[in-house]
Amino acid sequence: PAKSSRVLMAYHKVKFYKSDMQGKCDSLIFSYKDSTMQLYTDPVLWADKNQLTSDSITIYTYDGKMKSMDLKTNAFMTSQEDSFRFNQIRGKSMHGIFANNELRRINVNGNGQTIYYAKDKDAMIGVNKTDCSNMIILIKENKIDRITFITKPDATLFPIEELSPKDLLLRDFKWHGHLRPINRYAIFE
Repeated sequence: PAKSSRVLMAYHKVKFYKSDMQGKCDSLIFSYKDSTMQLYTDPVLWADKNQLTSDSITIYTYDGKMKSMDLKTNAFMTSQEDSFRFNQIRGKSMHGIFANNELRRINVNGNGQTIYYAKDKDAMIGVNKTDCSNMIILIKENKIDRITFITKPDATLFPIEELSPKDLLLRDFKWHGHLRPINRYAIFE
């Protein structure tokens, strides 16, 4: 068959490893025609310190490099701050943009919420909880650099000790760090 009509399909407990991105899902489809990879049924992607989940994820590539991705329905981005604290962003959907295979920007569309630990140099000064319909997240050196709240933000900076552990987690939060393939051999475990 012509290259444009080839499709790779993988089913049941799919894992993949690339030095700059790892993932797992139940079903994966890669189309050679448009270089898209679609992940279905509980997909999880890890891009450096960030974990991304959604009902389904589509990754767009060009010349072997990631260009963008769509997290459709129940999109969630999490990064671990320390052993029990997590920066979290959720929304109806998210659109991520890559540069040089590194995630650089995420647009959150609809029902955006964040829990983000504010720091002054290396010391935590509080936790910022925000509700905002749409937002833009800029990522620099694999960390959230800036969040721009677009539509009707409602934000509060709390002292960390003022909130209970339950208040520090957004609805549907799940950390899947134990499932992350740590090298190319781990995809067979």
